[in-house]
Amino acid sequence: MVQACTELSLDHLGDLNVPNPAWSNLVYKFPDESDYKVIDMPLLIAQVTRFSCGGFSLGLRICHCICDGLGAMQFLGAWASTAKTGFLVVEPKPCWDREVFKPRNPPMVKYPHIEFMKIHDISNLTNSLWEVKPLQKCYWLSREFQTHLKSIARPMDSLGCTTFDAMAAHVWRSWVKALNIKPLDFGLRLTFPVNARTKLKNPPLKEGFYGNVVCVACATSTVSNLINGSLQDVTRLVREARLEVSEEYLRSTIDYVEVDRPNMLEFGGKLTITQWTRFSMYETSDFGWGRAIYVGPLDLTPTPQVCVLLPEGVVNYNGAMVVCICLPEAAANRFKELLCLMETS
Repeated sequence: MVQACTELSLDHLGDLNVPNPAWSNLVYKFPDESDYKVIDMPLLIAQVTRFSCGGFSLGLRICHCICDGLGAMQFLGAWASTAKTGFLVVEPKPCWDREVFKPRNPPMVKYPHIEFMKIHDISNLTNSLWEVKPLQKCYWLSREFQTHLKSIARPMDSLGCTTFDAMAAHVWRSWVKALNIKPLDFGLRLTFPVNARTKLKNPPLKEGFYGNVVCVACATSTVSNLINGSLQDVTRLVREARLEVSEEYLRSTIDYVEVDRPNMLEFGGKLTITQWTRFSMYETSDFGWGRAIYVGPLDLTPTPQVCVLLPEGVVNYNGAMVVCICLPEAAANRFKELLCLMETS
């Protein structure tokens, strides 16, 4: 727990409705800390910074191995409620029964788990994002826009699609087009976390479990099929990857990691999209001073192949979404055109 103060007021931070890498000093980092360090790090780091105007920020770093987004919201809500009431509030009672996630003996890997495979990146994708520091860009999309997108992205079958299916397909396709990825026959991956809590039946998770129950879904396509195929085709790929995540898929993932644990983050040919719009971030983060102005990540540029879908932080939230993504300066305008003008042919 770190306490800090500044002579600046909150107004000096600029637009408080979208994340800004310039706010990095509001989150504590050790002086000699290396990038992506996990081992020998505290599981939770919190920095409270008081501003001259009377406002404050709470910068949190939580080890993702310990909890997922829902678990983090559970912790944050209990902390905020405890601060407001003056006595310990834990509802539901925290549960840490990780034994349910033990690998099977012997392990039974029943899926290829392409999401974890190392791919030799012969494309220009990784270099274009990592050699030159990309820009972090945010795009506001109304609920009406999302509804329209879903209607034109829906595959022509009886299964339909979710708003996330349509949005992820559209962002992935627009991203690939804007980056002008070559060669056209190179295989790309879209990965996204799926909440597997409701998938577990044997045995089901206990109420209050705050650990990580995220399973990584993976859609694949060549560059050519993404840019030349229809939005409906890409949406179908995302939907199939999402629906493939079952209890057996989760068990297979655990066994795969037991047999062949990845030893590093793998970014070859990959975009990862994570959805935060369903988290009760603003409702759970009231420590007694009212609703927060902004809740969410600050800086995505250290992992520029990650896109975050955020809820709009207004009081009367009506379903608008903020797409936060990293792009080279040369591709930013093209991505905006593709995303917002909906060139979906």
